[in-house]
Amino acid sequence: MNLQKNRQLINFMLLHSYSLTNSGLMFGKSGIALCLFEAARFFEYEKLEEYGLELLQEAIAWETSDYSFQNGKAGIICVAEYLIKNEFIDADLQELCGEEINEIICYIKRLEKKQANISDCIGFLAFLFMIERQISQSDFDDIYQLLVSILNDYFVEFPASAFHYKLFYIYSSIILGFGNAIEGKKKYCLTQIIDSIINKSNEMSMDCVCDNLSYAVNLYIYGKKYKHLKAIYIGERALEIITDNIIKETLNLKQLMEFPLILKQLSSYKKILIHYIICVAHWAIPISI
Repeated sequence: MNLQKNRQLINFMLLHSYSLTNSGLMFGKSGIALCLFEAARFFEYEKLEEYGLELLQEAIAWETSDYSFQNGKAGIICVAEYLIKNEFIDADLQELCGEEINEIICYIKRLEKKQANISDCIGFLAFLFMIERQISQSDFDDIYQLLVSILNDYFVEFPASAFHYKLFYIYSSIILGFGNAIEGKKKYCLTQIIDSIINKSNEMSMDCVCDNLSYAVNLYIYGKKYKHLKAIYIGERALEIITDNIIKETLNLKQLMEFPLILKQLSSYKKILIHYIICVAHWAIPISI
C-alpha cells in the first residue's frame, strides 16, 4: 500500500498527539504510538518508529492515578508489552514498568465487588493475560478469581433497562472474544462467565432483539469452536435477525469500520453462513473502498 495515500491520516495522528493531555491506550498518546509502530513496519518507514517511541516514552513517564486499561496505566503497559513481544522495541518490561505493574496489581486486589466498574474489570482481565509472565502465579490466580467473580455476578443479573441491554451485548462480545482467543490457557478459561452470558442471552431473547453484530458473530464462533450447541443456535438466530433488518444508513462509524473484520471472521464458516457473508459484504465493501 502506498504511504503517500495514507500520509494525511498519519500526519493527523502526529499533529493530534502533541495536543493530547491523556497518555492512555484508547484516547491518548500510547494508542497513537502503537498505530505509528504498526504503520512504520507496514510501510517500511523508520521515521514513524521514532515518533512512536517518543510518544511511548512520554506515556510511560506520565503521572496519573488512573490505572484503567482504557485510559490509564494498565493500557500503557499492555502497549509496551505488545511492542516488546512483537520485536518493535528491544526492552525489558520489568525495567520499563515494573513499579507501575506492582501498583496496578495492588489496586485491583483492593477492588470492592459491589462497586467495581464492569468496563474496568474487563480491561483488567485483558491486562492480566498480557502481563501474566511478569507476576507471580499466586497474584495471577488471586486477581483472576476476583475479576471472574465480579464479572460473573454482573452477567447473571437481568439488565434493568434498554441502555443496560446494549451494555450487556457490548461487554458480552468482548468476553466472548477473549474466550475465542485464549485457547491455550485451559486452566483459566472463561467457561463460567460465558455460560452465564449464553443462559442470560437465551432469557433476554424473549424480551429484547439483539442488534450487536460483533456479539452475534463472536457467540456463533465460540459455539462452533467449543461445540456449544446453545451458543450456535442463539448466535445464528441473532445473525439472521440483524442481517435481515439492519439499515446501513443508521449505523455508526464504529460499526461500519468493524464490518471488514467481521467479514473475515465469517469467511471461515462460509458453507454455513453464506447468506450472512453476502449481507455483511454488501455493507462492508463500499466502506473499504
